[in-house]
Amino acid sequence: MSDQPIPRIVHQVWLSAPGTVAPESETKDPNNVLEKLPLKWRHCRAKFKELCEASGWEYRVWTNAAAQDLLATDFPWFLAQYNSYQYAIQQADAIRYFILYKYGGIYSDLDIRPKANFVALYDMYKDAELVLTSTCSKNSFGSEKYINGFIMSKPNAAFWPVVWKHLKNPEKDAPWYKALLAKAHYFKILFHTGPGIICDAAAEFDPD
Repeated sequence: MSDQPIPRIVHQVWLSAPGTVAPESETKDPNNVLEKLPLKWRHCRAKFKELCEASGWEYRVWTNAAAQDLLATDFPWFLAQYNSYQYAIQQADAIRYFILYKYGGIYSDLDIRPKANFVALYDMYKDAELVLTSTCSKNSFGSEKYINGFIMSKPNAAFWPVVWKHLKNPEKDAPWYKALLAKAHYFKILFHTGPGIICDAAAEFDPD
């Protein structure tokens, strides 16, 4: 593991539905796809971009074409599973784990708006190998306490291969698991690619 701090780059992800073909405009200029970004999120992205430019950070939004290229080049063993996901949010969940392993930096969901002291927050944790964020107690149960909407990581962090292991085999042997899956597709996303994967990996990586 590098002694260098977490890289000063913010990654965000905006993907169209699985199975759709990325328009030529996206391939030539990935920023064009952001024209489809919901208005309610545009101010969040703009604020991150503004902070990065003011602080000399790199800022990148990952679209379908870039995600496919990353997996095909560096993680071809996962590409078929990635393309098999039914929902765009599953792909958006999964690709962030590979982006952070490859490049390090900060991943943030597009609906998170940074505050002015964002860089100060980074400085507090920049030497950690990995920083996870937790949800408020009323939204968690048992070991399911971490979210995947904001993560800081060094490149090649040892945590990510553990996450990949759970991505490949997300099924759980617990009575509540199948009951939740039967209620809504939301729970399949939660436990197959989303925060549930992070929680399972964290429990294995560091039981304490």
